[in-house]
Amino acid sequence: FYLPPLIFLLSWLMVVPFYRLVVGHNPRLVNQHAREVLAVSASAISLLHGLQTGYLYLLLWALLSERIMDPALIQSLTWGGMLLGTIIIALSLGAGTLTGGRRIGYTFAYKMVRLDPFRGAVAQGTTAVVQVIGYFLLQVPFSSSHLATASALGAGVNQRFNALKSRIVLQILLVWLVTIPACFVFGVLAMVALQSIH
Repeated sequence: FYLPPLIFLLSWLMVVPFYRLVVGHNPRLVNQHAREVLAVSASAISLLHGLQTGYLYLLLWALLSERIMDPALIQSLTWGGMLLGTIIIALSLGAGTLTGGRRIGYTFAYKMVRLDPFRGAVAQGTTAVVQVIGYFLLQVPFSSSHLATASALGAGVNQRFNALKSRIVLQILLVWLVTIPACFVFGVLAMVALQSIH
């Protein structure tokens, strides 16, 4: 819960030194290099999101297998069975990204705040670095979309012109606040349902 405000501040601060680094350079070249950074950092964010979410799916797969399947069948699962589970999880993550990821990205990069390629690269790069630190070093749970949204907001408000759409920001914050109790209720219902299967 504390990571989105921190990454907002970090992204806001990172615009200043990088802006001083590129000021006076050809804007076309700055945008070209910014788009290259965007491509690399977006790939890193996707990979780290897949690692984190895929691990949770594998854990859920194992728990459901233990509850539903015969223990002898679970022990007989080989690399082929685990590979099949991994492929199913990867396909579901890919389908989710294809159906919702573009819309989410469009919302926070265009509708919530207008980002030029330079500030987009700062936001994406900051998100990727914080994800690496959070996943590998701190090992804390986080939401990739929360981090990316807060980072885009931080980089976007550090502009001379007013590119922020406060109505969209308030809607996003409301969804964040509703998500935590909604997930709690869903988790309780899922736990009760799984206990009734046992």
